[in-house]
Amino acid sequence: MASDSGATVLIVEDEALVGLDLKEELERLGYRVPDVVPSGERVVAAVAEHRPDLVLMDVRLEGGVDGIEAAYQAKAEFEVPVIFLTAYSDPETLRRAAMTEPAAFLLKPFDQRELLANVEMALARSRCGEGSKRGLRQAIPLVRALDSPGILADTEGKVVYANQAAARALRANDPGRLRGVPLSRFLQPSGEGESSAVRALDGSAAPLRARVRRLEGGDGCFMGIYVVLDSLDPKERELLERSASEANDAIARVLPRPDSGGPGFRVGGFLNPCPAGTGDCFGVFRPGAGSLAFYGLDVMGHGILSSLMAYSLHDLIPAIAEGPDGRVLPPEELVCRLNERYKDFGERRAAPFFTMAYGTIDVGSGSFSVARAGHAPAVHLSAKGGARVLETEGAAIGIFELVEPRPGFGVLEPGDRLLLPSDGLLDAFDEEDLGAAKRAFAAFAEAKAGLGLDELAEAFYALDAERRAKQALVDDSSLLIIERS
Repeated sequence: MASDSGATVLIVEDEALVGLDLKEELERLGYRVPDVVPSGERVVAAVAEHRPDLVLMDVRLEGGVDGIEAAYQAKAEFEVPVIFLTAYSDPETLRRAAMTEPAAFLLKPFDQRELLANVEMALARSRCGEGSKRGLRQAIPLVRALDSPGILADTEGKVVYANQAAARALRANDPGRLRGVPLSRFLQPSGEGESSAVRALDGSAAPLRARVRRLEGGDGCFMGIYVVLDSLDPKERELLERSASEANDAIARVLPRPDSGGPGFRVGGFLNPCPAGTGDCFGVFRPGAGSLAFYGLDVMGHGILSSLMAYSLHDLIPAIAEGPDGRVLPPEELVCRLNERYKDFGERRAAPFFTMAYGTIDVGSGSFSVARAGHAPAVHLSAKGGARVLETEGAAIGIFELVEPRPGFGVLEPGDRLLLPSDGLLDAFDEEDLGAAKRAFAAFAEAKAGLGLDELAEAFYALDAERRAKQALVDDSSLLIIERS
C-alpha cells in the first residue's frame, strides 16, 4: 500500500533515530520528506523553506518551544495542516493540542496502515480546503457585478466578500467592514434555501429577507455559502415598521417623570430612539424610604428583541433592588445579580447582552454610589462649578461569568446634578475616541451648568439632533439627569 500523491511532508522530531525511521517509512510510501526538524524553535523557518503540504509534529520536543506551540506558530504564518504524534494522551495535552485544530492525532506506536490513512485524509481535506478558497475567489467577480445584494462566506460561515449593494443594505457603507464577520451576525438561523430574517451591522432589523445557498465544487467539496438579500414586500415592511414604532412608544411611556425622584429631587432627560426599535432605557425609583435608585441601560443592537428586553428590565430592576431581608442592595451587588441571571447570553450568542450603570442616593445626606457594567460613566455636575466623570470599571452584563463592578462615590449637594448619558449620546462629541468624548461631554455640561434642568436636557438634545441630521446611521441616544433641589 503506497501513496501516489507525491506530497511533501515535513517531520518534526527531536529523537534522531525515530525521525529517521519515520522519514524512511514515508518515502517508501511515496511521499517527499525534505527534512527532519529537531526542535520547535526551527519549525517556522523550515516550513518557510520547504513549503510542505503536511507537518508531522511530535508533541514533546526538547527546548523552550514544544510541538503544540510550534504548531501554533506555523499555522499562524502558513495554512499548513499538522498531525500530532505523541506517546502521551493525558487530558491536558489533548486539550492544548485540540486548540490548534490539528488534522489528526496519532498515538505512538502506530503501524503503517494507520499512518498512511491519517496522512492521506489530512491531505485530502487540505486539498479540498484549497479548492474551496479558489472556487470562492473565482465567484467574487460574479457577485461584484450583481445589482442585488450578494455575500460569499467560507466553509466556517465567515464573510469572504460582500458587494457594494450588500454593504448598503446591511448599513456597513464599506464592504470591507463585513469581511471576516460571521453570517450569524446578520442572519437568523434557517434551513438552506429558506428565507431568513436579516439584522444590519449595528444589530437593528433590516427590511430584507435572505436566501442561503450551499456552494459545492465540481469534485463535490463544500466550497462555502452564497447569500442573496431580497427586499421585504410592502406588507412585511409595514408590519416591521409598525412593530418597531409600538416598541419605542412603550419604552417612552415608562421613562421617569420630573417628580419620579420624590421630595427633594427633580428628574429630566430624553431618549432619541432608533426607528428600528430602541435598546436604550433609563429609570428612577425608590427602593426604600431613605434611598433613591437610578439606572441607564443599553441592550445590544436594535430591533424588537432589544426593545422587549429593555422593557422587561425596567420592571425587573426595581423588583430585585431590595434583598430578601429588606436591605437595599448596593449598586455593585445588584449588577452582579443581573449578570447571574443573564450570563449564559454569551454562550447562546443569539440573545443580546446589555450595558448598564446603576446607582443609589441617600436622600438625607445626598451621598451616592454608582456601579458601571460597560455603560457610559455618570458625570457629577457641581452647583459650585466643575464636572467630574465617575470612571469606574465593570464588564457588560450577559457575556462573562463575572462582571466585577467597582463603584464610584460622591455627595450630591443641593443644586448638584448627576448626568447619565448613553454611548450613543457620547458619539455626538467624538465617535472615534471614547476618552475624548467623555471629556467633551463633561466640559459641555460644565459650560451649561447655569441652565435650568429642562434647558440643560434640551441643549444636549439639540446637539444630538444636529449630529443625527448629518448621518444616515446613528445609534440610540439617551440622557438621564437627577438634580438635588
